[in-house]
Amino acid sequence: MIFKARQSIIYLNVIEVSRNPPTPLDFDVPLLVSEIDFLDEQWDLTTRQVAPFIDGVNHVSKISKLSKLDIEVVAACIQNLVYCNAVSLVDLFRYSNMYVCTTKIGQLARNKSRYDEAISAISRPGGPKATFKDIFTVFSAMRQGSRFIDVCLRYNPVSINIDERNLVLYGLANGYIRQLRKYPVVLKEKDVDKTFMGNYYNGLNSLNIISCFTNSDVYQLDEEIERDIRIVSVWK
Repeated sequence: MIFKARQSIIYLNVIEVSRNPPTPLDFDVPLLVSEIDFLDEQWDLTTRQVAPFIDGVNHVSKISKLSKLDIEVVAACIQNLVYCNAVSLVDLFRYSNMYVCTTKIGQLARNKSRYDEAISAISRPGGPKATFKDIFTVFSAMRQGSRFIDVCLRYNPVSINIDERNLVLYGLANGYIRQLRKYPVVLKEKDVDKTFMGNYYNGLNSLNIISCFTNSDVYQLDEEIERDIRIVSVWK
């Protein structure tokens, strides 16, 4: 868009301003989703101090301890990286998590140039390489109703040279899979105080987040929720 005055020309460019992402929680895990040189001078000192610890395994609280920075500073830094589409936030890796394939999984199958990359990223270190057929088969088994532990028990990734953690991280980083989270909800307000940890069951806290904040075993917590008829669960 160009505006002309008598003695000057002003060039204007309309851009879309994105909303600020939510502040990361203590147990959110930042995962790199694009190749970025954090040594570049465009990044501030805090980002360069935090970046080495972003590996898809460390959560915000642990990164704070490793980088020797206040957790509020680390959270703000990671929030900015999410805004820049440099990282995304995932839950702690647990075999109890549930993942489903996205429509992008078909792109992986058709794009043979990505085969070697996937094999290199997902194969277990120090041994034979996994085959792309096995990798794609395990990805395809991720569907609603099957927790990741169920997929592992069915295919035994170790026996086919697949590193299951790297499989999940690679799938999440490239958008081939996404995580389904379980959100418990107490049906009636009058039952909130009568229900074990009922204040957390408001439909806003996932099972994993509740487990982290209360230091509870996720499997035991899940069983208690399933037994309590006053609680329903929403997967999303």
